[in-house]
Amino acid sequence: MAVLLLIITFFTALIHAREPSEKSHWRLSSDAVVTFTFNSYNESWDRLESGSLLWIGRSTTFAAKQLSERLYHENVMKLAFGQIKYADRENKRWSSPQKSTDLIDLETLLKFKMNNFSADPFLSLRAVSQFYDVRDSDNYRYANPLTLTKSLGATKYLLKQQDKSFRMRLGGALRVNMDRDTIPYGYVDGRWESGKQETSVITDAGAELVTEFRVKRSDAGSMSGKLTIFEALARPSHLQTEGWRHPDVSFETTINVNITKHLIFNYMMRLIYDREIDPDPRIRQMLSAGLSLSFENEHFKKGKRK
Repeated sequence: MAVLLLIITFFTALIHAREPSEKSHWRLSSDAVVTFTFNSYNESWDRLESGSLLWIGRSTTFAAKQLSERLYHENVMKLAFGQIKYADRENKRWSSPQKSTDLIDLETLLKFKMNNFSADPFLSLRAVSQFYDVRDSDNYRYANPLTLTKSLGATKYLLKQQDKSFRMRLGGALRVNMDRDTIPYGYVDGRWESGKQETSVITDAGAELVTEFRVKRSDAGSMSGKLTIFEALARPSHLQTEGWRHPDVSFETTINVNITKHLIFNYMMRLIYDREIDPDPRIRQMLSAGLSLSFENEHFKKGKRK
């Protein structure tokens, strides 16, 4: 239900993004990047090399509006998907495409302006998932697993200018991790056995810190980053594991360098630390060149993020 509400809220913002208002207008911007990588080898090689074809598409869409003198509404949607194919070393036949990148990240935020305070209270709802889950080849599940985070706290811009900004949010959060129709595996009588399909739901209550920065030069390119730290403080006792009290850290940054209007170099790095999954941080980096499309409506160009 929360995911449905989030999706309805976001797309309502997009549908009405160009409708005029006497007091305020929707400000809309969107960036999309598609990258391709291809390599192949002829028969003269020693057949230890394998050709490959990789494509990745990513987009970030932002919609915001000052709903009233004190109420500000902001929506961010990040989507990414990519596939890779390999050429067989012996017969050079191409494999079926395999998923290489998959992300759905939706967030909606309401901020209440308080003139007598240095920070403003906010409410936010975030949903993070993927287009489809391929862990079980016999049971593809769409939008799974799903993480919902509901947050309440205070937010403040430490830096806010036309071409750069730095914002911090701190508050309490309720996080729900859902994994549908999973098949548990266990070691029984000297062999692995699978159980029945079940849905796993883990709910954590705790504190959350979010920092976001953005630097954009219209001619040179842009750089953005987001750091999220969640500290779980409460969880049902029967779901507690050895590392459940360790803070979960997520950091992602993207750097775009404009070569021409529609050709860019892109660097992306994502770091995730979750002690329950792995004691070491998981890091993914990608450097690529590709085609870029950007859109900003006139109200976004005139205004600034509140």
